[in-house]
Amino acid sequence: ARSETGLGGFCYPGMIRLPSGRFQFTMLDMVTRMHAICMSESDDLYAWTKPRPIVRWGHSPWIKHLRPGDHSRDGSFPTGVFYRSPWPLLLRDGRILVVFARRKPPAGIGGIVSEDDGKSWSDEFIIRSDASGPDLGYPAATELDDGRIFTVYYFMVEDGNPHGGSRFIAGSFFRI
Repeated sequence: ARSETGLGGFCYPGMIRLPSGRFQFTMLDMVTRMHAICMSESDDLYAWTKPRPIVRWGHSPWIKHLRPGDHSRDGSFPTGVFYRSPWPLLLRDGRILVVFARRKPPAGIGGIVSEDDGKSWSDEFIIRSDASGPDLGYPAATELDDGRIFTVYYFMVEDGNPHGGSRFIAGSFFRI
């Protein structure tokens, strides 16, 4: 990936190969610090398209899960790194699923889906929204024989332990 700003900052790469033979690359853009990014390339693995956001602003299901105290001190929605570690998965029916961590309140694990090889993406959906803080992420996912998706991730919950609660590896089953 090429950083147009010259600052660099793409990280948490994930790649799938589409049925057409093209490769699609998801990553976090740490320069703008806001987007999961999608890139596609030709069969030669050299000519990449320009990175583009795949999370659609203004279509978030997370807002209704905000809890008291989740806003910043001035009452505005927090800024900074919202998303972390996108993980792409090509499903058997040809759809593309990208699961990711959300590190701003309400913190949790979410996803988006494309039904057209990544040309357009669904609104976000929530897999889990009960994290007690931003120390979470790094999901991986697989499609099970019965069509369910299983995703595993690093998570945290407030349970009285110091430093904001316990951290652990968790998992969720879901269908899309």
